[in-house]
Amino acid sequence: MAVIVTDVDGTLLVHGKTDPGSIAILKKLQERHHLILATGRDQESVRFLVEKLDMEHYKTGALILLNGMEMIDFRDREHIKKPGLSCEQTLSAIKALKKYCLQVYVVGEGTHWRIPSVFEPLFHLVPIKKVKKVLSRPRIEHLPSSIDKIAILGYFGTKRRLMNLERSENLSYIKIGKFWDEIVPEGCDKAKMVERYMCKYHIPFDDLYVFGDGQNDAAMLQLTGNSYAPKNALPCAKKAARHVFEPGSMAKVAYSELHARHDLHGQKHRKEQKDH
Repeated sequence: MAVIVTDVDGTLLVHGKTDPGSIAILKKLQERHHLILATGRDQESVRFLVEKLDMEHYKTGALILLNGMEMIDFRDREHIKKPGLSCEQTLSAIKALKKYCLQVYVVGEGTHWRIPSVFEPLFHLVPIKKVKKVLSRPRIEHLPSSIDKIAILGYFGTKRRLMNLERSENLSYIKIGKFWDEIVPEGCDKAKMVERYMCKYHIPFDDLYVFGDGQNDAAMLQLTGNSYAPKNALPCAKKAARHVFEPGSMAKVAYSELHARHDLHGQKHRKEQKDH
C-alpha cells in the first residue's frame, strides 16, 4: 500500500479544472492506496474536489490544508489546526505590502475577503478567471478573529521588504505560482504534515509518491525518490523533484508508476518462490 500526495492547483487541477479521467483513476487508486491532497486552499474551497473523489467514502487518506497549517485524516477523523495569523501580524503585513500589490485578500473563518486596491477598476476589464473571482469576494470591513493566510497578486516590492516582514512579524512568505504568493504563520510546512502521516501509520518513505509544482511543495518533494513535478512547475519544485511530467497527467503518472511497482513486486515474489 502506497501513499500518494498531490498538490491541487497546477498539479492535479489545470487552470482550476478537474478532468473526469483523472478523477476516475484516483478513485480507483483509493481502493488500495492512501490519497492525500496537500494544498494551500482552505477546507471550504477544496470541498468540491473531496466530493468528486469520494474521499469520505474511501477513508484512505487525508487533507493537508493551508500550506501545512491544517490536516484532516479521513481514516480516524483526527483534525489538527495550528494557530493562524494574529490581527497585529495581518495589519502589519497589509500596511507594508498594500501599495505594492495588484490584489490582496485575507482568508479566515472559512471566508475570503478582498482588501480594496487602486488597481480594481483595471482588473474589471481583465478577462482572467481567478482575478475576477477575487473581485467577487466581499470587501473586508473588519479583520476576522482567526486569520489563516494572506494571498497576494503581482508583488512589486523588494525581497528585503519581505525578509524584514518575516523577521519582525514571525511570518513565512511562499511563492505558490508565477503570479500568486502567500503569507502564512511561521512553521507552516506541507512536508512536516506528510512526515507526521507516514510515521502515524508506520509507512516507509519508499512507499511515498509526491506530486507538486510550487515553492510550498519543494520540501515534501524531497522526502522521497518518487517525486514528480509538471514541466511548467516553478524552478524550485522541478529542482526538488526526481521526475517531470506533462501538465494534466498527474493521475495517469501515479497509476502507471504504482502499476509498474506492483508488477515488480510480483516478479520478485515469484522469483523468491522459485528459488525456494
